Amino acid sequence: MTLRQTIAAHASGALTRLDHFGEDVIVITSGGSVLTTVQAIVHRFDVEPTEATGRVVRLSAMVFLPTADLVATPVHGDEIRVAMRIGGSTTDARIVRIESQDEGGIEVEVLA
Repeated sequence: MTLRQTIAAHASGALTRLDHFGEDVIVITSGGSVLTTVQAIVHRFDVEPTEATGRVVRLSAMVFLPTADLVATPVHGDEIRVAMRIGGSTTDARIVRIESQDEGGIEVEVLA
């Protein structure tokens, strides 16, 4: 393996390693029952305005949940208990969109 191939192999998984960057989140069904606690990768976004005036804002994030740790696949309307700000307190954020899903995991967008 060349140096370039080695660097590419290491870089491809650098930011998705659960043992380095994962954080515990709780997946909750729309009925309010806790599905499971999993190590997830959370990519938090800046505050987004929800109106043209910018007076009303929301917090959003993309959360990658590994399939192997899930009891059931989360769906639109379920919630994830996660800190929407690094170092902040946890809140229940609603799943509004499923971005992608494969045998390795599911990536969802959540709004607080």
